[in-house]
Parts: sequence; structure tokens; C-alpha cells
Amino acid sequence: MKKFISVMPLQPKQNLIKSIYKAVGNEKLNCGFETAFPVITLINGFAKKDEKIEVIILRHQYANSIENYKVFEEEISSLSEKKGFSYELNVIDVPYDNSPSVHLNTFAKLAEQIDDEDCVNACVTYGTKPLSQVEIMAINFAYRAKRDCTIGAIVYGEFDHNEKKAKVYDITNLFFMDEMVRTLAEHGVGEPMKAIKSLAMIDEGEE
Repeated sequence: MKKFISVMPLQPKQNLIKSIYKAVGNEKLNCGFETAFPVITLINGFAKKDEKIEVIILRHQYANSIENYKVFEEEISSLSEKKGFSYELNVIDVPYDNSPSVHLNTFAKLAEQIDDEDCVNACVTYGTKPLSQVEIMAINFAYRAKRDCTIGAIVYGEFDHNEKKAKVYDITNLFFMDEMVRTLAEHGVGEPMKAIKSLAMIDEGEE
């Protein structure tokens, strides 16, 4: 099953900015309509007609996050009707507490939601920095420990307050670059930085 992971934003609902996000690195993320949630561009691009998907939401036990979830429910419902897919919403409530023990507990809860043969997608735009790390940890766990689990796309959205423009970036390659770094280290590859630069197509003159 395709699963989409995202965190509800912490800012007040009135500060959520609906924008038409311009895709960077993946044309599938161009959706042509306004949304307050970059994960919507991800779902729009990857969920197919008559397909059932699961949307896993990390929601802080915090008033703004709870209110923003209501807005998200409206957006996902509208997109489902427009695109013709069905969905299941799975909410993981997260204490508003950045203690490592809290985040490790959230990681365990999130990892338990990913099954063999799932295709995992994620948006790491909103939430605290540690919670974004938890998302990546769970994706890493699924990719390495679950049978035939694949990674669809990982995205990050930004809003330029000076230019009043929104962009959504496909950052999936960063996930796979991390996997390559692990592999190089495990195999004791000589001159690992040279190999990394070659894989990342980094020009030596850019140093």
C-alpha cells in the first residue's frame, strides 16, 4: 500500500498560507491549485484513481496542531473526491515535548505502521526538527528492515515571504545518498569522499 507521512504544523491556523507550490526536482509535484500542506502535492502526484492509500499524520497534542488537522481533513477529502482515490487517515498524537524518550516512542509507533511491501512517501516540512528526524528514522527502518518496502518520494516545502512564492522540493536523493554513505563506510571504500562526490556529481571546483 502507498503510505504518506506528514506532520501537522504548529503555527496558528490564521498563519497557514495557502499557495500554489512550484515543483523543484519532480514534475509530479506540480498540482496547479492552492494548498496549505505540501504533502497534498505529494498525494496529488502519486495517488491514482480507484486506489486506496493511507495517510499517517503526526499531530502534536497542541491546540494549533489540532486545529490545523481539521483544515487538512477538508483538503484531503476534497482531493480524494477530485482524483477518485480513497484513503484512511491514521493519526499518531505526539506529546508537545522534545525529550529523546518521547521521540523514540513516536519513532516506534510510526515504524509499526509501515508494513512489508509498502511504498512509503513523506513530507518533512512541518513540525519540530527532532520530529522530522523521527520521520527519516522510521523510513530508514522500513527501507532496511521491511520486506520489499520501497521509497516513493520525500518532499520539503518552503514559502519565500519576500517573493510571496512557494516551492516544493523532491529531496528523495538525499535519503539515498545517506544510504550510499553507509554502504561505502561498511565496505571500507578507499577515498570515500571521492566516491561520494562522483555519486553526487559534485564539481571539484565547487569546494
